[in-house]
Amino acid sequence: MENNRNTVLEKVRAEIECVKKLTDYKYQELIGQDRGLKLKTMLNKLMSIESKLDTSSFEVSIVGLEKSGKSTFANAFMGIDILPTKDARCTYTATRICYGFKEKNGQNLL
Repeated sequence: MENNRNTVLEKVRAEIECVKKLTDYKYQELIGQDRGLKLKTMLNKLMSIESKLDTSSFEVSIVGLEKSGKSTFANAFMGIDILPTKDARCTYTATRICYGFKEKNGQNLL
């Protein structure tokens, strides 16, 4: 999986370089204003993808009706009981979970 991520990351970086060259001021007249704006939008998206691939971060949305098991599913998906689950409603807002390290006795733990 790490190998695939690196391959995709290399391709995204190569595309970023190509789009950067096309958005150079030397080509503004040739490309035109509309295409230039589209290329800049594409560049921003590619740079966002690069950042997520580089840091191995991603977003997953879990959407469902109230009390349909979203938190239970998320806990099972992550393999850890981090979100509260009850018979009654207990998660009232959107929740964001970030991966990190917890330091204990000078050692980093996952």
